[in-house]
Amino acid sequence: MRASKYAYSIARVRAMKSFMLTKEDYEDLLKAKDLNEAFKKLAETIYAPYFKEAREATWIEIEKKLMKALSDIYEKVIEMAPEKAKDILSLIEKKLEIETLKQLIRGCISKLPIEEAMKFIFPIGEYSTEFCREFLRKDLNEAIELIKDEEIKEIIKQKIPEYEKLNITTPIEVALDKHILSKLLRQARKLPKLDKKHCEHLVGIEIDMTNITTIVRGKAMKLSVKEIKDMLIPESYKLDREIIAAIGVEDPFEAYRLLVSGYYIGKLPPKVNSVEEVEWAVKKAIINESRRVYITYPFHAGLLYAFMNLKYYEVRDVRVILMGKHLGVEEQIIRKHLLFAYK
Repeated sequence: MRASKYAYSIARVRAMKSFMLTKEDYEDLLKAKDLNEAFKKLAETIYAPYFKEAREATWIEIEKKLMKALSDIYEKVIEMAPEKAKDILSLIEKKLEIETLKQLIRGCISKLPIEEAMKFIFPIGEYSTEFCREFLRKDLNEAIELIKDEEIKEIIKQKIPEYEKLNITTPIEVALDKHILSKLLRQARKLPKLDKKHCEHLVGIEIDMTNITTIVRGKAMKLSVKEIKDMLIPESYKLDREIIAAIGVEDPFEAYRLLVSGYYIGKLPPKVNSVEEVEWAVKKAIINESRRVYITYPFHAGLLYAFMNLKYYEVRDVRVILMGKHLGVEEQIIRKHLLFAYK
């Protein structure tokens, strides 16, 4: 019965996954001498419908093509999913929109020129290229009013006093993470047994990765134990004693070492030297856990969830490469910013 419910959607998703970019595709894109050559390489991949006629495209047009490529895939996955899985899969897209909103808030507060800020912002879903640019033109209080989701708007407004007190965006970002990850967790727990097991695992990993980042960031910013604790997502997955131990030390990288000393041995690097390395490592861990789902029993919603994660990070990597070519950045520097979603 379960197999028959998932047979069509899993077959289609496995087929789509088989067309994800390979190591060779990444190398071809990285070796492209300019943006137009990169477009030609993309036109030989699953991205052909979006880039076969992209010559001389503006950067705004490029971003729209990438956003369309991702939204088309997500629409297909959600449309063909069994009814009980649709709600959690729709929330995954919302989770990725939250990532963009966090980037927008950082960009807005930084007062960077719009073109500079947009290098770090990945437009997606409700937060289109036009929305992002309009958001960045305003101060934070005005920009918040552009957000259509009243719940999200209220969460940000409630955290502005903390942002102003600490002069960091972390309280706002963590509140947004708590909101969407808690929603995902509640939705995962409503699913049938096997779907619940795998979706709860993927959400749990993301909760732990968020808490690891929050603790290391908080320690690096010299926040108090109480301030850090208040920002943690309470539904810890595989971190209990590790969090207690890490909260008690002052050095951020010693805190990180303690956090990865249990379940996450071998899943996260044992040592890091910057907050940026932590942020890269936790994203890579999410990619790796999403890939591992594909070696489990094949008929459950976790495979659809995992594919949506992997596709997001692939499109993110494509954007990083194209941005690098657009700006004339050296290949080795572009490489350092890639997550390599294929491995």
